[in-house]
Amino acid sequence: MNQLPSYVTLTEIAVATLEEQRSKFIGVLLPVSSEVNVKEHLARLKKEYPTATHYCYAYRLTDGSSRSTDAGEPSGTAGMPIYMTLERHNLKDVLLVVIRYFGGTLLGAGGLTRTYRRSAELVIHHAKLKEMKQMRHFYVRVPLKDFGLVESRLSSWQAIIIERIVTDHVSFEGYADHSLIAELTNCGQGQWEVTDLGHRLVMSDLVPTSNVNPR
Repeated sequence: MNQLPSYVTLTEIAVATLEEQRSKFIGVLLPVSSEVNVKEHLARLKKEYPTATHYCYAYRLTDGSSRSTDAGEPSGTAGMPIYMTLERHNLKDVLLVVIRYFGGTLLGAGGLTRTYRRSAELVIHHAKLKEMKQMRHFYVRVPLKDFGLVESRLSSWQAIIIERIVTDHVSFEGYADHSLIAELTNCGQGQWEVTDLGHRLVMSDLVPTSNVNPR
């Protein structure tokens, strides 16, 4: 069975606004699950911002579907910069729309490209991103005397523990890098019960590292 690749996504809508030469650019980043879902969000945004000049967007889905559109802006100046920003951040199952209110000043192709890219970066910077990370689902059961040693190993590998049971033995169930399972197996020297339950995509918080200047 093929492993699912890790990627970044989000679970709630993010919005950020910047202005350039009296034009207003509103970036909206939304979680989506299908192309039908994309169309529903686009229709809603057009009703929410009915007097906007352009609704440029890009999306990427985990099923491999993707698209970008300039929505009336010069070719390659809006949709592609937005799409490339999603790609650079490894974002999937997301739709990023930049809604423009024209301020009367032409920005030129270079200015538009930079501004749409900045708008995309800005809303991503403000979003509460989640990392869907490929990990191993594991179960380990050890004698009570080894409780501290196992907990130390799990902590050093930043394992995500979903259940811990303490009786005359201690058992842990959780998610971690595949190398941890090999280490636990070696450390136990046959005394620890270590079970590899297979690959899982596990969601965790991800703090954006983009340094975006909205000006």
